[in-house]
Order: sequence, then C-alpha cells, then structure tokens
Amino acid sequence: MMSDSNVATSNVNAIVNMNANVSNVSSETRAIMKKGSKTFSFAAMLFDRDSREGAELLYTWCRACDDAVDNEPNQVRALAQLQRLRANTARAFRGELGDDLTFTAFELLHRRHGIDEEHAQALLDGMQMDVEGALIPDDATLELYCYRVAGVVGLMMSKVMGVANAKAYRHAIDTGLAMQMTNISRDIREDFERRRTYIPASWNPPTTYDPQAFAPLARRLVERAEGLYASGEQGLRYLPFRAALAVACAQAIYREIGRKVVSRGARAWDSRTVVSLPRKVVLAAQAIARVIASRAIFNSAAARS
Repeated sequence: MMSDSNVATSNVNAIVNMNANVSNVSSETRAIMKKGSKTFSFAAMLFDRDSREGAELLYTWCRACDDAVDNEPNQVRALAQLQRLRANTARAFRGELGDDLTFTAFELLHRRHGIDEEHAQALLDGMQMDVEGALIPDDATLELYCYRVAGVVGLMMSKVMGVANAKAYRHAIDTGLAMQMTNISRDIREDFERRRTYIPASWNPPTTYDPQAFAPLARRLVERAEGLYASGEQGLRYLPFRAALAVACAQAIYREIGRKVVSRGARAWDSRTVVSLPRKVVLAAQAIARVIASRAIFNSAAARS
C-alpha cells in the first residue's frame, strides 16, 4: 500500500461539507497532501493551478481509502471496509454523494477531469491484494500489484494533466510502477513487521528479517525501477510544460530515494530513507533544466522537418 505517513481518515472526512466551494475543498486537500507526502506536495508546486488541485483531490481520495482499510483491526473488517469504499466510489462517479463527505472531493475530481471508474476500482483491487495477504510469486505478479496501486494513479493523473496523446499512457504507468518499486525497497522492514512482503518469491527472499539478505534484493528492485523511470522520462514530451516540470521533479526525487536505499546497503532500514529539502531543490532544478533542454531540442528538430 501507500507508504508515506498516514493521515487519519477522520481528518480526511473533514475536508468538505456539502455546501463548500471549490476553493475551500482545495485548501483542505492541499493540507492533506502536504502532511501525507512531502515529495508529491513539493513537486505539485510546479503544476498549474488546475492540475495541482486535481492532484490534491486525487491524493486525498487515495489516502482516505488507504487509511480506512489500514485502520481496520482484522481482515474481515478490512474487506468489509473495502466493499464500502467500492460502493462509495461508484456513487461518486454517478454523482450520488449522500452524506459521505470524503467522496465529495472525488466526485469533484471526476466531474472536472473525467477520471475513469475502472482505474479507481483497480486501485481498490490492489488494496484487496494487501488485505488478503496475496503472495507475490513472480515478476509478473509484482508488476500487476504495482500497476493496481500506482500505475493506475499515473493514468488518472494523465487525465488531471489534460494529456490527450494515448502514447503517454504507457509512460505514465511505468512512472507509477517505478515509484511503487522504490516504495517497496524503502519499506522492506516496515512491511516485514506488518507481515507483508512484496519481493517475489522467485527471488528467494529470507523468511526472517535479515538486512544483509534483503540489501541485494532492494538493489534488484531499484535497478528494475531505473528502467521504468527512463520510460517515464520519455513520456514527459507528451505532457503540458508545467505538468512535465512537476512530474520530472517527482521522478527525480523518487529515483534519489531508491539510490539512497542502495547506497545505505544493509543499514537502509535502520531509519527511514528520505531526501532533504536542500537536495530536493537541487534535484528539482536539474529536472527543470532537463525538461527545458529536451523541449528546445524537440522544437528545433520539429522546425527543421
């Protein structure tokens, strides 16, 4: 599941009342994303206002669903909660808000950006894999899990950013897969303590917590993610300029997390691997420069053709 610090569902439920205007909703969802994910909040500053607000609305729904399931004390209640989330999500797509305030934000997201319900429900399928304790036997199942919990977020964000070219979608999925694999590498100890493992059984992960044994597996995850980040970078050319800046920034920071996990080796899980604010600023500046340079090259080539 999502690995950033939890935001209580009760706080998320308080984001909006039925008569709230869009600016009030945006103010509250921005606070939720800022508290829940410093990386996404930092990168989102580069979006135009409409895309930033859409990203905040989407994050709020994802966080609310994740917290609602994680806060249940057992599997039976978590599965029942998932069914409620599925029903409420479907109602949001139909505009039937009832009195569930959390999903008012998601209904607004769908109304403004045309989010596909199948992608939202696929994310809940990924949460169900978590609840049921689904084993990850091989690389294909790892990719399926990452697609459900993160790849579809890339597809929904494509709608938020107003991406019209379908060629962008594969790259959006790959960015989501890469970020989730980075999360898995960073959170190996935390997941192990929660009796969850996302490293494929075919990789022969240890059955007890052994940092020395997990370190090469984390490296393997990060190396796999690197190829996916490269695909994600190729997709930046399909995005509006401000959106490309924001996504490039998020990609760069997440890549840095994975690289730091690898560099820390067996000590990677002694404390949470983070990227400092000064380093984020440097990575953002480098990402912005790459986007500007690549656009200049592309425009020059297009002018000559």
